[in-house]
Amino acid sequence: MFDLKNSPVFQSLPGYVRESIMQSGIDFQDEEHLRQFASTLDQEFQQLSSQVKEP
Repeated sequence: MFDLKNSPVFQSLPGYVRESIMQSGIDFQDEEHLRQFASTLDQEFQQLSSQVKEP
């Protein structure tokens, strides 16, 4: 089983991405799976944040 919390890839991610991954409950099989998921998550976050306009 992949040890998510001790993964250098996981530790290098922004806090909001790490928190989202922990909340997802996904059982990652390897670091490549983690990288792909984190990349997609970060892209979606960036898209959403670019759509939000500050007053």
